[in-house]
Amino acid sequence: MNTKTQIKTHMEYLGYEIKPNENNDDILFCAKPGYTRLMVRWNDVRINIYAHYEINRIAKCNSDKVLRYINDLNMKSNTVTFWVEDALFRMSANYFGKYVRSAFVTFFSAFEYDVNDLLDLLKETNVYLGDPNQAENYFQDSSTGALA
Repeated sequence: MNTKTQIKTHMEYLGYEIKPNENNDDILFCAKPGYTRLMVRWNDVRINIYAHYEINRIAKCNSDKVLRYINDLNMKSNTVTFWVEDALFRMSANYFGKYVRSAFVTFFSAFEYDVNDLLDLLKETNVYLGDPNQAENYFQDSSTGALA
């Protein structure tokens, strides 16, 4: 079985809807209700999983606070590296070596925790990635005074 078939089968088993990339046979797009949308790509050395969200206007106006938030995420993360580039909050992790189901299960479970549960645990996620009008209410309620 080739890597594409193995990854596609694995992701479908986990409940993801899979869409192939029309321009690149080594990329799959994966979506699952309530979870972060993913792009999975691979080569002979690694399997890379990538996702992103747009940052809101509060994040754009408070880059120093966003960087502290990202540093906090990176310190708490199991597998994912977080960063901001081109007004996108980006997330990526690499699984090295050939696909081995038992090892990939462990890796992907940690990945899902990082991009779903870890983000949900930090209140700043809603401030910088959520509805900016709701986040402004948070700032006003907590009297931090950091409005966009």
